Amino acid sequence: MRWIFNVFAFLVNPTPRATRRARRTLEHWYRAWPSFEQAFAVKYPASDRDDVKNHYLKCARQVAHDLVRRQARTARSAGLAALALMLTGLLPMAFGDTTHRSYLVLGSAWLAIASSVICAALALGALPSFPAVAGVLSTLFGLAGTTGVLLLPQGVGPDDLATLLVGAGRGPAAVLLIFFAFYGYLIGAVFVLGLILISVMNRRAEMRIPHVYALHELVRVVDFLSRPEPFISHRSRCAMVKALHRASRLTRSGLPGSIALPSPAQRAIFSARCQGAADSLESMEIWVALPKSDTAAHLSAISVGIGVVLLSGHYDELPELHLPPLTGAERLMVASQVARSLLIGAIPLLVVVALRWFGIQVEGALGSGLTFFCIAWFAVTSLSLLDPLFSQKLAMVREVMATIRTRADEK
Repeated sequence: MRWIFNVFAFLVNPTPRATRRARRTLEHWYRAWPSFEQAFAVKYPASDRDDVKNHYLKCARQVAHDLVRRQARTARSAGLAALALMLTGLLPMAFGDTTHRSYLVLGSAWLAIASSVICAALALGALPSFPAVAGVLSTLFGLAGTTGVLLLPQGVGPDDLATLLVGAGRGPAAVLLIFFAFYGYLIGAVFVLGLILISVMNRRAEMRIPHVYALHELVRVVDFLSRPEPFISHRSRCAMVKALHRASRLTRSGLPGSIALPSPAQRAIFSARCQGAADSLESMEIWVALPKSDTAAHLSAISVGIGVVLLSGHYDELPELHLPPLTGAERLMVASQVARSLLIGAIPLLVVVALRWFGIQVEGALGSGLTFFCIAWFAVTSLSLLDPLFSQKLAMVREVMATIRTRADEK
């Protein structure tokens, strides 16, 4: 039983993984320091080098410590969620008809599932690998259970879930498949919700010190660009794009709220300056996707310059991206396109309303189907207006559903 204790101890306190992440974070900061030191000396020659370095290292230690603390807290929550799900899985055996042989099969299958998930967590680390592995396993078990349930001769309805607690009248195979279908998707739902909560908590933690985390992302970009041939590795390019995007988001959303200005006019001026710096960072993402021979030098110089401003606190020196404002004709064109899309989506609804206005009633299944089509058409049109790629996503879903129906007809 010693290994079980070690597994749960690792879930509660994943020190090795958190330590490795903190070490990688500090390595980024240490390798990027010469570039920041040189730029700081050129931009602010009267500054004290030791004070600047101490402040730089303080920010590095603050980010590393915060990452370790968040990693441990997240892993602790994941361990508690795993224990709660295990106890939930034991409920059918604790309160059900334990004299039936299906519960023996159910118990052995559940113990195998739980041990597999925990061993995977032990081998791969607490997070993010742990929820990924658990989510994949739960999806596989849920799909297997659902497929098996659909293949049962008499089918399965909502009332059959009660067989998990009150008996196994459908037989051991039915109980096992119902358990897989129900519990697999329960695990998936819990971990998806957990990932959303973790993302919200991490974002709130970053918003407490947005300038430090924005500087951290720029440090990572500078470190990547200092390596030989930084654009050869596809993984490094994706990491740089993500780092620039996060730095832009933190500068746009977090930095204006870090200083409580009493006047709305002052807040608007400060927010506009941060917005300009964020737009400047965001515009450099395409540089990483389409680099030239001198892109690394220019991108590194701009990233170091913005990082020096964040490090010194002289926010008035943040860069601005000056975009030409929209003319009246361009605004009218955009408004007309939006109005035309909404009108096209609302035409079927307007037709149904007009029919009812003139006393023409469409009863029965035809009326319900027509109403559903009108609402669905308006929803699809509105979503296409909000998301330009929605039509492609809808076509992909339609192809998948057609494939599933074709295979079902073949069987």
